[in-house]
Amino acid sequence: MARSHSQRWCSLLIAAWLVAGSNATAQPVNDDTTRFFTQVQVTQGAEVFKQSCAACHTVDTPGALPDALVGKKFIRRWHSVADLYHRSRWMMPADAVLSLEVDAYLAVTAYLLNANGFQPGKTPLVEDDAAMKKMVLSPVEPALSSSANSPADGFYTAAQAARGMHYFEGSCGTCHSVTPPAGVELERAPGMGIQMGSYLMVLPLDGNRPLFYRDNVGDFYLKSRTSMPVEYPNGLGEQSYLDIVAYVLQAKGLPAGPNELTADLAAMRAMTLVEEGFTPLFNGQDLSGFKFLLGNACTPAPQGCGSTQPGTTFTVNKGAIHISGRPSGYLYTEHKYLDFTLRLDMRYLPYDGMKSAADYYNNTGIVLFITEHQVWPKSLEVQGLYREALSILPIDNQAKFTFNKHLRDTTMRPLGEWNSIEIVSSAGEVQVSVNGLLVTTVTEHEFKLPGHIGVQSEGAEVYLRNIRIREE
Repeated sequence: MARSHSQRWCSLLIAAWLVAGSNATAQPVNDDTTRFFTQVQVTQGAEVFKQSCAACHTVDTPGALPDALVGKKFIRRWHSVADLYHRSRWMMPADAVLSLEVDAYLAVTAYLLNANGFQPGKTPLVEDDAAMKKMVLSPVEPALSSSANSPADGFYTAAQAARGMHYFEGSCGTCHSVTPPAGVELERAPGMGIQMGSYLMVLPLDGNRPLFYRDNVGDFYLKSRTSMPVEYPNGLGEQSYLDIVAYVLQAKGLPAGPNELTADLAAMRAMTLVEEGFTPLFNGQDLSGFKFLLGNACTPAPQGCGSTQPGTTFTVNKGAIHISGRPSGYLYTEHKYLDFTLRLDMRYLPYDGMKSAADYYNNTGIVLFITEHQVWPKSLEVQGLYREALSILPIDNQAKFTFNKHLRDTTMRPLGEWNSIEIVSSAGEVQVSVNGLLVTTVTEHEFKLPGHIGVQSEGAEVYLRNIRIREE
């Protein structure tokens, strides 16, 4: 959509639309549910298109440039009217952005939809973002609920990623690139990218390059929805964001599974995106990989009184480990660790009748360097007693440490919300961070050999998720 243009602007415009050379029209369902605009808007849009878009685009036959805005390859890039409208509204004309009135952008959208086989109705298209997101151009079969699978079991379906590939082309491809599946070619016009001084930058989202600004699918989805596309954040329909995330997960190398990714944020946040070099300790489905010891002052059976079964103390609920808090005991890793980086999310569950977090007394903790099992074992405990959470409790040993309680208090999220915890053990020191900020440093401790890592059940109802480790 440009009145005049240089080669640079035209290439950017082509890249922005990422259109295909085919001019075969799509075959949408034409009933009352797809009559999103009026004939008057189509007529107005034809004139706006002629004046402001025809220099670089066509809606009938492809010209010298791959600029046809019709056909299946074009229309399937937009799940909803909002996706198509916002692309025009905030990025066109390429050499005179925002130069048209809102009614002109609405009319051009109506004209393009009509050129792609959608029929006019009695109600005009208006700039109502919520309504336009419900105007679906590419119907999707109802999805099964998301499940908190492990990455190996898949967070999305192959069909969803295939849809997401086309939505990515339409709404993300100007600034980003990924590696498509084998045998699939994406059209990428020359000159596309982000202008940084004299350089054009394209931000890749595949392979080992930076991708996940969060450690789970839910936070990555929110990152995408609230900040992308950068010219019009949250401008796409919900299904578009879900499918685009599925496509990027595929490009990252995570396999497809039996269930579609849906807008169940709790389930998505239990889908761990394991950082390079890390190994998941919890698969999101069961307690495999952990062992247990339950019973106050007990050692393991059969010599001792302790139970080595999880019972109802440790269970899995919606992709998280639920710790009931009773009886006393702990789960622990099968393997032993000395130098490592441990990352996990933890959530304390408030109880009825509390007036404030000051009323919360319940206890838990993460115990390090366990070599002999009993309740409680000789270890270095990252304290879970809520008022002293993330300080250090040396059990049957000595340690020197600093603890910034004020920083901990201002950094931890309110009781009942998830907090991200990182514990780094290296060269005889231990550092504890919460939500990205270092709050505790152990400068001296006596443990020289690898030990198990455990999490206590000690009166507090607690949830854990996204547990992963990297050995240093």
